[in-house]
Amino acid sequence: MDSIGDDHGAIDLLFNRFENQVVGLPNQGKANLGEVTFFYPGFPLRLYALRVNNRSDLVVLFNGGVKSASTTQASKDLNLKWREACQFARRIEEALQDREISIDLKKQENTS
Repeated sequence: MDSIGDDHGAIDLLFNRFENQVVGLPNQGKANLGEVTFFYPGFPLRLYALRVNNRSDLVVLFNGGVKSASTTQASKDLNLKWREACQFARRIEEALQDREISIDLKKQENTS
């Protein structure tokens, strides 16, 4: 998460596990970024996220859990969290389209 938040942003290479309205983290396959390789074969944890308007600098993180079966749908506990994440993502996308949620596009300067 530090690499996404501090170094690279939510780039396609790290957000490539598409699961309906959300993306499952960690990434799928090997992702080489400079001298760092992100590779998580058989990693049992999933965290769900939404890249708002497909931006690399605006991400909503949802819940996640242990993937205890070969698919998310067969993982009893994770399946519920994934479905909730998809529902929240749909609501966020709809609220953005209906202008109930707006994104301030002005860049904020770092004052520290």
